[in-house]
Amino acid sequence: MALLNELSNETLENVRSIVNENTKNLHVKYFSFLSGSAAEGLATRKSDFDVYVVFIEDSIKESTEIFVPSPFGKIEITFLNYIDILAIFEKLKIRFEAKESQVNSYDIHIAHRIATGIPLENAEEFSSLRQSLNIGNLSRYLADYALSYAEKSFSDSIGNLDAHDEDTAVFNATCAVNYAMDHLLAENGNTSSLVKWRIRHAKRILGNSNPVFLRYVELTTGNSGGSDRQKRAFVESAARFLQAISDQTLASRFFPTMSFSLGESRLWGQDVMSKRTPSITKRACTRVVVTKGKLFLLDYDPMFEISQDVLAVWLAIDNLRTQSEIIEFLTANSPTELDLSAELICSHLEQFRGNFLIN
Repeated sequence: MALLNELSNETLENVRSIVNENTKNLHVKYFSFLSGSAAEGLATRKSDFDVYVVFIEDSIKESTEIFVPSPFGKIEITFLNYIDILAIFEKLKIRFEAKESQVNSYDIHIAHRIATGIPLENAEEFSSLRQSLNIGNLSRYLADYALSYAEKSFSDSIGNLDAHDEDTAVFNATCAVNYAMDHLLAENGNTSSLVKWRIRHAKRILGNSNPVFLRYVELTTGNSGGSDRQKRAFVESAARFLQAISDQTLASRFFPTMSFSLGESRLWGQDVMSKRTPSITKRACTRVVVTKGKLFLLDYDPMFEISQDVLAVWLAIDNLRTQSEIIEFLTANSPTELDLSAELICSHLEQFRGNFLIN
């Protein structure tokens, strides 16, 4: 099957012709579009052409599907009601406004299919519908959803360790790593919720040589078995990965002008980096979380609320900088709204040390 960069106008026309032939005796069509792996450039020779035909009438009570063979691959045609799509968009809009709305995985899936679709018939109507979808809000919603489940999975992993159930702890820590990657991809605009394409999306967005991608593959495909001590070490490595991803998101959302590098020292910790005594290293299991607009330091248990200037100091710790280098970095990169003197920075670092959050 052709990929997106090979998806010719001739192929699209052939798909359009077959779809029209198999839907000509049905209801009045509003528009149709191609979506799925073929539209996103992810298809393999075993992939289908996923086509959606949308009707303006309300006689389609629920989505139905038919499968049509073709010389260039199976075509899966899903029939949708335009009114139902508008209802999904309205639920998403309400949810984006932080109000109660029963958004489910099907709603997210349909929204993603429209966001990444290629029009086949009545392109103007399809484009008008897509423009009414706030794709930025959709990816932000998915990012927040994934991060919340990453935190929950890691919390479960810590509970498993407390119960001396190292095997389940490794499983839940791996789930946390996967959710952390989903979060990072959504932060970069990805709207797909399909796990089977996670690696492909990560390669496309991050690149094969990106340290985040390399560390993710190492954690999710490497050997996490062995002794209980090795399993606990794996959980700590997963915690370091979650901490690094979470810190980057906090930096981009709270301090977009801060020069934040998600490099090896944050992802692996100082243990694989050159020793630079007296560099400052974060405790792997410590993160900053946002709850109802407030910032909290979280270790094995919630600790205390922090201010944005404390957050800035926390983010400046990259597991390589010394105390003087952190002061120098924040002097050059501190947001203008923060008044971070060298004395205040040292005070915050001492607070971290006093709570055993840094070395």
